[in-house]
Amino acid sequence: MFKADARSATNGGQSAGPGPPDSPAGAALSPLPPSTGKVDAAKGHLKIHVKQSTSSRDLSLAALITSPVRGPNAGPNGGPYANSPMPSLRDASSPNLFLSSNDDGSLHVGTNHLFGTSHGGPAHAASAFSTTAANAYSPGNASRFGSSLPSHSPVHHGSLSTHLSKLSSNLAATGPGGAVHKSHSTALAHSASLSRDNPEESRDAGSGHLGRLALPHLNANSPRGVSADSQVLFSNRPANGAVRGSAASTPPAEPAEAADEGEEEDDVPGTLLLGLNPAVPAPMRRRTWTLDDYQVVKRMYKGSTSAVYRATCLRSGMTVALKAGRGRGGVYFLSRVPVNVVHMIRREIELHLPLVHRNIIMLYAAFQDEKHIVLVQEYASRGDLFGIHRSMNCRLTETQASELVLAPFLEALAYLHARGIMHRDIKPENILFTQDWALKIADFGVSINVQVERAVTRTGTADYMAPEVERCPLKHAPEDNKDNPSLAYTTAIDIWSVGVLAYELLVGFPPFVSDNNAAPEEHHALPNASVAAFMAEQATRRTLRFPASTSAAAKDFIMATLAEASGDRPTAQQLLKHPWLFKVARASGQLERPEGLGYPVFPTDFLDVSRPHPFTLLGKDLVLWRDGSGTWRAFEDACPHRLAPLSEGRIEKDGTLLCAYHAWRFDGCGKVQDIPQVESREAVAKASASPRSCARAHPTREAQGLLWVWGESGSAAEAESGAKPLPLIPELDDLPASRLNPLPWFFRDLPYSHDYFVENITDPAHVIVSHHNVAGSRYTPDQFVSVDPVRPVSAQEGFLYSTKYRTPISAGSKVVSSTTEFTPPSRVKITANFEDGAALILALYSSPTIPGHTRHIGRQILIKDKNGKPPKGLAFFGAPMPVWLSHTLASVFLHQDQVFLHQQERIVAGRDEAYHTAKYFMPAPADNMTVAFRTWLGTHAGGRIPYAGNRALAPIDRTKVSLFDTYTTHTQQCSVCSKALANLQKARAIVVAAAAASVLAAVALTAVTAAAKASAAAAAGAAAAEAAVSALLSLPPTGALVAAALAAALWGASRVMDALIGMMHEYKFSHADNH
Repeated sequence: MFKADARSATNGGQSAGPGPPDSPAGAALSPLPPSTGKVDAAKGHLKIHVKQSTSSRDLSLAALITSPVRGPNAGPNGGPYANSPMPSLRDASSPNLFLSSNDDGSLHVGTNHLFGTSHGGPAHAASAFSTTAANAYSPGNASRFGSSLPSHSPVHHGSLSTHLSKLSSNLAATGPGGAVHKSHSTALAHSASLSRDNPEESRDAGSGHLGRLALPHLNANSPRGVSADSQVLFSNRPANGAVRGSAASTPPAEPAEAADEGEEEDDVPGTLLLGLNPAVPAPMRRRTWTLDDYQVVKRMYKGSTSAVYRATCLRSGMTVALKAGRGRGGVYFLSRVPVNVVHMIRREIELHLPLVHRNIIMLYAAFQDEKHIVLVQEYASRGDLFGIHRSMNCRLTETQASELVLAPFLEALAYLHARGIMHRDIKPENILFTQDWALKIADFGVSINVQVERAVTRTGTADYMAPEVERCPLKHAPEDNKDNPSLAYTTAIDIWSVGVLAYELLVGFPPFVSDNNAAPEEHHALPNASVAAFMAEQATRRTLRFPASTSAAAKDFIMATLAEASGDRPTAQQLLKHPWLFKVARASGQLERPEGLGYPVFPTDFLDVSRPHPFTLLGKDLVLWRDGSGTWRAFEDACPHRLAPLSEGRIEKDGTLLCAYHAWRFDGCGKVQDIPQVESREAVAKASASPRSCARAHPTREAQGLLWVWGESGSAAEAESGAKPLPLIPELDDLPASRLNPLPWFFRDLPYSHDYFVENITDPAHVIVSHHNVAGSRYTPDQFVSVDPVRPVSAQEGFLYSTKYRTPISAGSKVVSSTTEFTPPSRVKITANFEDGAALILALYSSPTIPGHTRHIGRQILIKDKNGKPPKGLAFFGAPMPVWLSHTLASVFLHQDQVFLHQQERIVAGRDEAYHTAKYFMPAPADNMTVAFRTWLGTHAGGRIPYAGNRALAPIDRTKVSLFDTYTTHTQQCSVCSKALANLQKARAIVVAAAAASVLAAVALTAVTAAAKASAAAAAGAAAAEAAVSALLSLPPTGALVAAALAAALWGASRVMDALIGMMHEYKFSHADNH
């Protein structure tokens, strides 16, 4: 095959083929006009003259080279395209390609027109082409998809390395076979020497094709391919495959039984089993493997060194493919295998054989006899994604692309990357489908294990080639450049290819963009630059164009994968959890659905049952109220009439909720009960029969003193609310009341988001620093904390870690163990177990409200020891005190880290890194739970909090007024605290008045006493002046002293009340002042 373009057909085989010549009329569309040309053999050169086809939909090599980039008004029947698959080369109207022989006997294709004359050098991807065998071998094509087979756990195989070492020796001894010149931007796994003396023989053998030649158009009504009169110049699919790179399909190849003369198909006794897949089906598991075990059904492909067959295993009855992974050979004829191919055959078998995954083509076994090397693979009868994509007019819906292709594909890719395996040739041709529509990755011919060797080869298909691969120089031997770490690339190159794949599935062609307005001479001014490099340079995030119908999530997915810097691209595992694929993984149990879960929104003891309460959950404004049956309800806070807020209404005596705008009334289920504006009860009944008249109700439950509300409304949410248990505190239900001393619930709206709250409270190291003088000292010399996993991160159960301070942070009973458990979506349970059997549990919940805010609910639970003595609570909060006071004093603790958490979230949001943990530097084990939570959120919860609406994250509040506000965030919402505030304000007024009265009484008593003493002195004969002075200098009377003392006490009490009242409105804090 000539790899002559940015999209050569190095498919994994098993591609859809055309219908038979006698297909009924209408079964397939007419083929596109093929490109025309002739082949001349003279003076050691094959010169291929290619003329551009006149068809506007022709994707021939000539069309790709000569056609200008098409403009923004593209259409399926011609016209301009916004994103052309090739850069504009307007003046290249009649290029001359030439195929010449090199000194080593290999062949080389060049052109003197594309980027100037190129012959024999490693210069340009479009002007230097390699010869290689290609194949296609499975019928069928359709436009629907199906489920996948279950995966298996990988098992290591035995002496594969030993066998492959023997294989290398055997192949090296078989003769030269011709060295292959690798001059295109690809490494050829199984190359074929093309006979320059008889090009027609090579063509008939299916040894190559010219670049991206004209493709027939397929549709759902012609699932097997194209019409019988399709023509080809050189085809890489003699097995009836309409593929990328072929002008059209050839007539069906003859069965294998009618092999050409000279084909070495005689089997001989004595075979060497090179390796066996650990999950090979039991009927196929045996020690001796020979070609006699197979009934050949059809030869799908024949090249100069190899052939591909569809066959039936006589021992198991299974249909298999006798092939090699890259589709360029399955049965290798040892006498014809080039020596330089040995390394790649060996590596392919080593990599592919151990792989066991439901979305990867299984290589059952590889064996060798005296004349052949045979690879026995799983057969994918539906063909490749390329054919399916074309059968659907080159457009998949986002649902088809994300759920049916990319999700299973990324699962397999994550499996490969976890084992260090880089595929390096991801494209639709290498994605196959079985009869039951299970997706399978094929073609490991250029794959590499980066844990074993350095990846420095320019290889793959140029349309899909990442920039860092394109920058690698061409190689002539496997060991070239292996000692150059600056060329090494990572598995991120596969992620780039995933982005190209996703774009092509949605748009119809690869995403590379060139300048429509550039002059032709500018395209020629690209010295030493290949087509792929040119396109990669142009395919920037700024110029990438999408159809108007493309969703924001799909665009974000694609743009993330096409990040120019490889380190900025997400991993396959992270892409699986991208919001675009979120629902797929969620449906398979890999993801939690935060909006479909219950959240605690209020401690019911602190809710005023006589009035409705507004609350926002996940961006949805709700109203909470208790109906006539005593059940708390949650409606969306909008009357269905004119969308007035129901939270501004009232609860009537009959237990209905009344909208204060037009007096519509609703029962607990949301059904309208009265519409005063209609003329009769019959009219009310008629209106209430419409679902539009009902308030939207969210499921609610009461448990352990908390009101739980689900993030979604409707019958499905109601059913879901009863299907999964709430994340409660089991000790409250399991332990006897005599051992429990639960402190009151507390709640507070915090000025930072749910994820930052969870991240903060699962960080044990911050406690003694942030909460200096309350829960520890920031100057503790040894602050090391070991944080070790007890239960790994999972979608349903969150995670559990043990924590241990090397220096205890509090005195008292010794803590023997401490754990922190996160249970999705909202609970963090911190447990400290003491040596005397007592325990302290911090039950902490967070319910996301709007971006940048969350509702925190928490309490301490003291579990008494065997003597009935409770442990010391956290700081002073365990001391006996009124509920309202414990709520008020909570600000002393919360505000110590509130300011910088508020600012931290905004700082993080302003960073450019794609993934959260990439923005942090976390070298200490104390950060392990931060990583674990971010892993859960990114891997199992879609990577973000699913807020409804379009509320944006507010900027940093530099005034800190909203940060220190306690009145709107707690006091006015808490029935206990609001009553306590009112009582405090009344009491303060009384105290102030009493203090003033006491002062007046003390002054009055003192004055009266002084006057009496003065009168007595005057009566005794003393001078008036002396009597007055004597009276003033005498001690005040006892009553006056008491009154004064009382006034002082009342003044002090008023000052305390002022402080408490102030804290119930605002509490300011600064670490700079906390010495």
